[in-house]
Amino acid sequence: MDIDDLASDCLVNAVNHGFYEEYNRMQVKLSDDPELWKFFEKVWLSNRLMLIVSELAEALEAIRHNNMSILPSSGGFGEELVDAQIRLIDLAKHTLNSSFSCAVRNKMNYNAKRAYKHGKEL
Repeated sequence: MDIDDLASDCLVNAVNHGFYEEYNRMQVKLSDDPELWKFFEKVWLSNRLMLIVSELAEALEAIRHNNMSILPSSGGFGEELVDAQIRLIDLAKHTLNSSFSCAVRNKMNYNAKRAYKHGKEL
């Protein structure tokens, strides 16, 4: 399975479990008002970013409790990191118009040419 297949699976699973329900409903309701739709989409994307941040906060709490498990339902660092990654890949697949793997490769190629620590001290 390549990263595009994985990204598609993440998106399909999120759709199947209701995480796009309000997005789809509002897209229909706001189809006649492009400005209001733009505003809703920004709020919706912001919410999705905060869900990713919340998974990372849970990963931090797992570290604080010395729980490094990757097992489902363990609340461990590995599990929470995977949760964050799934949400991030789902969001990327939803928002990017091109191939997810292509976007990752392009950014990695760009980063490979950047200065050490991107020219910063920390």
